[in-house]
Parts: sequence; C-alpha cells; structure tokens
Amino acid sequence: MKNDSTKQDKVRALRLFNFKFRIALDLITDFKGVYSYTKTPQVKRAYIELFNLLQLWNSYEALISYRSTTENKDKFYELDTKDFLKKSNSIKILKAGSNQIKKEYYENEQYKNEFDQYFAYLRTHTKHPRYIIPFNEYLQGDKEFNGLEFLNLIYAERNLAYHEGEAVQMGWDYGRRIRLIKVYKITLICHILNTINYLIEEDLKTI
Repeated sequence: MKNDSTKQDKVRALRLFNFKFRIALDLITDFKGVYSYTKTPQVKRAYIELFNLLQLWNSYEALISYRSTTENKDKFYELDTKDFLKKSNSIKILKAGSNQIKKEYYENEQYKNEFDQYFAYLRTHTKHPRYIIPFNEYLQGDKEFNGLEFLNLIYAERNLAYHEGEAVQMGWDYGRRIRLIKVYKITLICHILNTINYLIEEDLKTI
C-alpha cells in the first residue's frame, strides 16, 4: 500500500510539473494600457519578462517537488546540490548563463555599475544574503562555480517580486534589465529541461 501511495504521489507531482512548465512556456502576457500605464515599450517588455520568469520559477518548484517524491527529502530545496548539478550536467548550463552575465559585466561599464547596484540591493533586502554572496564572488573571480549561486540569485529576485512587490527596474536601464532577465529565463528553462530528462532517464533504469 505504501509503495502504491508513493507511486501515486510521484505521478501527481510529475503531472503538476508538466502542467506548470507548459503554462510558463506558453504564457503570453500583455498590458491593455487602461489600468496600468507603461511609459515606453521597454518598460512594458521588462515587466512581461519578469512575470514570465516568475511563472518559470513556479514550474521549477514543481519540478523540485516531484524530485522530493522520488528522493524522500523533506526539505526539497536541498535537492539541487552541487553533486546533483554536476552529475546531471546542469552545471554546464548554469555556468553558461552565468558567463553571459560575467562577459557583459566586464565589457560594459554601465552594465557593471548597474549590476553592482542591483546586487547590493538584493543583498540588503533578501532574507538570506549569504546564499547570493557566492555569485558575486564568482563574478569577481574569487570562487569556483558550482551552479547553486546562479539559482540562488534568481530565487532572491523572485522573492523580492513576490513578497516585497519590488518594481522591475531596480536601478537598471530597461534595455539592460531585459537582457539580464532573459539570461535568467533561458538558463532556467534549459536547466529544467535537462533535469527532468535526467530524472526520467534514471527512473527508466529501474524498470
């Protein structure tokens, strides 16, 4: 009976992930311009990109919840460990996204200044700044990359939007802000796809 219950939980969790992920990918967000006035197309685009990122993170949480049914972990946020990211090869995906940020950080002085201001704001306002500090250490060349720092950065961004109602700009030029959020989105999508493929392949080995 316990095995049957576990299998049912696993199937439900997988279906929920599949549902949320497809919604996040297919969602089209727009503004009518009636109740919320956006001054320029870039302001509008920045908010749309952020809203889509939040939906993607919801699907990512559903994926982690699915993993918790297969790996019997109570604290499911602990499932994306350094070892798992390396074993599943997601570390390469997350590093590629981080390197996009790092490249523009060192090639574009305006981007660098705005990112530093943004990161300082995140560090001050997030409840757990110790989790995002490693990304800045990696950015400065003081730390070896393990993947968690990138995910924690997105999570801090998500929390500010959800819990603090933070506006999208946060000191950025809107064009550069859009580029940053797009890096978050594309990298997260690739990480999610890689992770679910890896988990299913591992599951098939047990059949």
